Amino acid sequence: MGQLQDQFYSILKSRHPSMLRGVEEARLIAPELVDCHFEECLVWLVAAFGEGVLTKIADGYAFFTLEVNRAQQAYEIAGKYQVSSFAEANQLVYQQSDYMKNYYWGVFAILFCWSHYVELMQFYLERFVKNLSSGRLIEIAPGHGAWGILAIIKNQMTLEGWDISPASLEMAPMMAVGANVDSRCIYRTADATQVDHGYGQFDAAVCCFMLEHLEKPGEFLANFAPSLKSGATAFVSLALTAAQTDHIYEFKHESEGIVLAEQAGFELLECRITRPKRLMPNARFVPRVQAMILKKK
Repeated sequence: MGQLQDQFYSILKSRHPSMLRGVEEARLIAPELVDCHFEECLVWLVAAFGEGVLTKIADGYAFFTLEVNRAQQAYEIAGKYQVSSFAEANQLVYQQSDYMKNYYWGVFAILFCWSHYVELMQFYLERFVKNLSSGRLIEIAPGHGAWGILAIIKNQMTLEGWDISPASLEMAPMMAVGANVDSRCIYRTADATQVDHGYGQFDAAVCCFMLEHLEKPGEFLANFAPSLKSGATAFVSLALTAAQTDHIYEFKHESEGIVLAEQAGFELLECRITRPKRLMPNARFVPRVQAMILKKK
């Protein structure tokens, strides 16, 4: 275990002790992966933001976990997600700077602190990132930036990240600076629902957990597909029956995302679905995450 990772666990234990058990369980899913890549990302973040960032990440993790649990409980009662439009989610969440900073620290931390996300990260690194080589990578909604940076730092690639959130457009470039890949990264303010094809075609794409934030994810995929070269690969992940404050589209079945991708002009190469190790008692909805490795036809 790395020094910064150990410090993070100590801070979490001190400030949010009820959260530590699940984090320790997550590490046991793939201890070598977590110890290597969590430490790697923490090194980047400390280089960019200073050691005080470890406390921000711990607090953000606790904030986000509690927010998700609250949203899932409300979903269980209401039988539907809280918001129904992108405009509503944008105003309620994405344009709220203080909220989004806690949100992004938490969304980063769960990559290595939620067991089913550790499984997903293992799939991402071993089945997608290792098969990249060179060219241009586009990341739609990079958020904290870790997904895309982990991809290009292992390969001779450049990265373009498109996001609508001011908090993301502050955090992701700073992570790129900390990772010393900022010369290979460009981040743009962009509405993912209105794909701009003026930047040419890309060799690969990453789009993690954005589809459920849209009213019509199929339209986005169809509009986005022309931005990729024929034969390009894309890593696309989504959440199923998993509520968050800004989740709009309720994916219920694993086949839904695959069908939307195929209709948009992609071929499914591989798929992985994971779920939390512990669920709410008598839960009607099982929160799952699904990752697809797609090939542009």
